Amino acid sequence: MVRKITMIGQARMGASRLPGKVLQTIQDKTALGHIITRVRGAKNIDDIIIATTTGAQDDAIVAECERYSVTCFRGSEADVLGRFFLAAQQYGVQHIMRVCCDNPLIDCHIIDASAALYANETECEYVRVDGMPTGLGVEIFPFAKLANAHAHAKEAYQREHVTPYIIENSTKVKVYQLETDYTGYRFTMDTEEDFQFITEIYKRLYKGEGVHDFFLEDIVQCIEREPELLKINQHIKHKKIK
Repeated sequence: MVRKITMIGQARMGASRLPGKVLQTIQDKTALGHIITRVRGAKNIDDIIIATTTGAQDDAIVAECERYSVTCFRGSEADVLGRFFLAAQQYGVQHIMRVCCDNPLIDCHIIDASAALYANETECEYVRVDGMPTGLGVEIFPFAKLANAHAHAKEAYQREHVTPYIIENSTKVKVYQLETDYTGYRFTMDTEEDFQFITEIYKRLYKGEGVHDFFLEDIVQCIEREPELLKINQHIKHKKIK
């Protein structure tokens, strides 16, 4: 690998639609525990940092990170961009993969493919994945772009969602394109219905004891066998960035 990449994931207990979602139990682990385990299955990620808030309610997230021997950074709840910047700055991170910690179906194969694309494109400012279901997305960018965004982003949506300013001000963009378009699927965990859907997927595919050997295509095949699963959360609308 030409570039070492650290995954920084944002997590907090105070989510508006599903409070405490990152520590919801799915089978034998919390959602955050599953995410950490699944990301650790990627070969092209060098480290993991969970960026949470300084609020007392997020002490539980710090404890969960300690349980999994993962670095946890605490910063602003509202200014997520600032939280990411300070986390990366404190730990000397030069290349960042951003994920949200409400995505316990994240796929290490897609992480590896997008990380490999970024690592071998030394002039690249930003990598995204196209064709992804909601909830499996990743973004990769250098610390210099994050620092520039932190210094210049003024709009509320740019501070809350980390990468809008980077996207709006990057020209050297690379796209990892999935062969099949899965954008119609919703695999994130933002509501109770999403939690129920993901729980049903885990019941069918997860073998327990930290064995995360099911990936995007396995999930899709499971849904094709039981299309009624989609009815659980198909009515949920994804929140818009602005």
